[in-house]
Amino acid sequence: MDRYRDFMGHVTYKTTIELGDKAPSYINLGKVCEICSLKVNGVDCGTKWFGNRIYDFSGLLHPGVNELEIRVST
Repeated sequence: MDRYRDFMGHVTYKTTIELGDKAPSYINLGKVCEICSLKVNGVDCGTKWFGNRIYDFSGLLHPGVNELEIRVST
């Protein structure tokens, strides 16, 4: 979208997901420009400056409601 073409700063996306007994062990955020970081249930999963935005969150998800927070900085 053109209105965000010159945006500089931080954007934080927050969501919750509800899981059953089986939980994934990683997430691929796909194409993300610039710097991004991920928190799962309040635990920092790291920051990626380049390359694939794939995060390992083995053991951080549990059955029921889980919180995901993605922060992108330009």
